[in-house]
Amino acid sequence: MRKFAVFFVPEDKTEVKGGQLITKIDENLKILYLRTVLNDKNISEPVIYSGVLYSIQKKPQVKWIGKFENIMGHLEYNDDKIFKNVEKINYEDAHIKLQGELVKNNLFDINDSETILKKIIKPSLELFRKY
Repeated sequence: MRKFAVFFVPEDKTEVKGGQLITKIDENLKILYLRTVLNDKNISEPVIYSGVLYSIQKKPQVKWIGKFENIMGHLEYNDDKIFKNVEKINYEDAHIKLQGELVKNNLFDINDSETILKKIIKPSLELFRKY
């Protein structure tokens, strides 16, 4: 894998049905988002993006999106468009609409737990609480 992402949401935004995690998309959904890019034509070294995605909406005509987990693959497929300006994401296509704000860090600069806290966790939580 060259790129991968995970997301976190408050527990009350998820439910488990049949062993599957379901994150319902509603007007109040905010996602704490962590994306790692190990290799890409647009970077010279691996990077980590972290922050918040919010104002997440699926278009009414789209039937294949029933939960946020369905959107994760769509984000990766359209990553060049969605993440071209990580400081102010404002993306819309025929399937979804979302906004966000991420912080970019070079992976090689993250070398201990104190740096993880200072450069990834604290800034991400500040962004999450901001929106």
